[in-house]
Amino acid sequence: MLDVRSWTSVLGSTAERATKYLEGLDQRGAAPTPGALARLDALDGPTPERGEDPADVLRLLDEVGSPATVASAGGRYFGFV
Repeated sequence: MLDVRSWTSVLGSTAERATKYLEGLDQRGAAPTPGALARLDALDGPTPERGEDPADVLRLLDEVGSPATVASAGGRYFGFV
């Protein structure tokens, strides 16, 4: 059964992290740094046998993945996929 209280916390954290990301775009370069790209190795690994805590997954994606993104908040981005 869905634990509404725990999901409310995760969704609140998601909104806070998204706001922080958007507010920090002006201080970032357009492309990720080589160091940020190298840290993506932390995401490499086997798929877990069981689900993980959503808050932990969100934290990892934000702390490791966000710095390795292209700094763009607009709706029109013509980068290579």
